[in-house]
Amino acid sequence: MLGKDMFTLRRPDGSLLIEEIGNGVRKLTAVPLSTNTFVSRTSCTTTYPVELIESFLDFAGITGVCEVIGRDSDPDTVANNIAALTAAYCDPAEFVNRKILDFGCGGGASSVVLAKLFPESQVVGVDLRADKIQMAAARARHHGLKNVAFHVAPSGTELPSGIGQFDFAYLFAVYEHLLARERPLVMKLLWSKLSDGGILFLDATPHRYFPIELHSTNLPLINYLPDRVTHLMARKFSRLRAEINKSPVWEDHLRGGIRGATEKQVVDSIGQDGRSVPLLLEPKRLGLEDRCDYWYSRLSPRYGIIKKALRMGLKMTYRVSGTVLTTNLSLAIKKERFPGSR
Repeated sequence: MLGKDMFTLRRPDGSLLIEEIGNGVRKLTAVPLSTNTFVSRTSCTTTYPVELIESFLDFAGITGVCEVIGRDSDPDTVANNIAALTAAYCDPAEFVNRKILDFGCGGGASSVVLAKLFPESQVVGVDLRADKIQMAAARARHHGLKNVAFHVAPSGTELPSGIGQFDFAYLFAVYEHLLARERPLVMKLLWSKLSDGGILFLDATPHRYFPIELHSTNLPLINYLPDRVTHLMARKFSRLRAEINKSPVWEDHLRGGIRGATEKQVVDSIGQDGRSVPLLLEPKRLGLEDRCDYWYSRLSPRYGIIKKALRMGLKMTYRVSGTVLTTNLSLAIKKERFPGSR
């Protein structure tokens, strides 16, 4: 106990301070046992009851609890990203009475956002881990949502049986965690479950050739190096995510997301099924002309002149290479049916 409006939950890896700040809102502060422990996010606010906070703490530990809970409570993270990406390509009316797949939903933050954003749609969240699905269901119950359901996938490259077809599918910070052999399997599977004319949204996956690898290591230029050299550099020089970056097994690094993708790699992993083709869309709503404009629209106005110059550079690079060389990919891919196909 720390006082009338503040108390602490202690665990072997540290303490979580909980401060009541009014109107049912609580501020959480994670204090790891060791000052050398990397914490992705040290604080957040939430309306979760203490019992639910404890569940997420047991699930994510001191180092991850604020990041996991903050994805739901902080509109500047998942919520704004999903809303902005969707609005750049679709009118909200297109989602009425539609079915949405949230693949790799994890603890359910993205599924909850989608269910709130499109209350007249049915959202289905799928993840491989049963413990994450339990957290996702608890999160949805807390918000009183009735238009979202969660299922455990039988494997990383399968969907639950009887899940049906979908009009839209989302992969939020998922693709980069798939191994190279898994990517075409997963994408072809999702494509087969997407209705003709449906759209697959992919967001928050690192660009494979961005000059700095920001997802796992924060090291410059390793995106251009061979796997063996990248592995060595990550183990020797990265100060982040020691449980992954110090691993002698390269596949652990890949699973952690060290290798992102390009637009072409994502589209190629879908391939063609003889009836349809993946069509990479450009955002044409809200005054946007291309994905360079979308990137620019998501920036703060600070250092506006520099950012305008960067946008011009991005546009020139895009015209030459066909790629938008930003930190992360934000894509919408439409399932375009071949004329005359059945």
